[in-house]
Amino acid sequence: EVTDPEYIPPPNPCDHPVARKIWNADAAAIAAAPALFAKAASLNDGSTLSNREFFTNLFSRADGSVGFTDPIFGGPAVQGQVPNVVNTYSGVSSADWMGDLHNHPSGDARLSDGEWNTFINQLSQFSATNPERRPELEHVAAYVLVLDASSPRGYRVHANTRDTPYNQLGPEVNPDAQPCP
Repeated sequence: EVTDPEYIPPPNPCDHPVARKIWNADAAAIAAAPALFAKAASLNDGSTLSNREFFTNLFSRADGSVGFTDPIFGGPAVQGQVPNVVNTYSGVSSADWMGDLHNHPSGDARLSDGEWNTFINQLSQFSATNPERRPELEHVAAYVLVLDASSPRGYRVHANTRDTPYNQLGPEVNPDAQPCP
C-alpha cells in the first residue's frame, strides 16, 4: 500500500503502442524458452541446451501480440564442440521481426562479436527498409537464454538491445513476463 500522497505510479507499458510491442516481445521470449527445450528433446540424439545452440525468431502479429517461429538448431552434437546456429530470418520479414531468442551453452549471455554485428546490421537494414518501425526497432532485443541452476526455472533470459554496451550483459527479462491483455 502506497501512502505517500506525492507518489505517481509508473506508466503502464501496455498503454503505449511502442512500449506494448517491446513488453510483448519480452513475454514472447519467455514463452519461447520451453520450445527450445522441447526442440532439443525431440531430436533424440543427446542434444540439450548445454551442448547445442537453438534459435527462434520473434514476430509481431496484426493484433499486436508477438509470436515465435519454430526453433532451429546448430549442427550435430559432437563431443567437445558446441555447434552454433545461424539466424536465417526464416518466417519473419522486415515488417514484423521483433528480435530473436537463442541459447548459449557456455552460460555467457553476452552476444559474441559475430552475433552483435549481425544483430546491429539487421536492425539497421530493417530500420532503413521500414522507417515507420524505427521507434520499436530501437528497443528490439537479441534475447539469450543461459542455463542457471540458481534460477527457479533453471535458466535466465537476457535482452541485448542496441543500447546494451558492446561486450556487456543485457538486463535479465522478467521470468514471469506476461503479454499485455
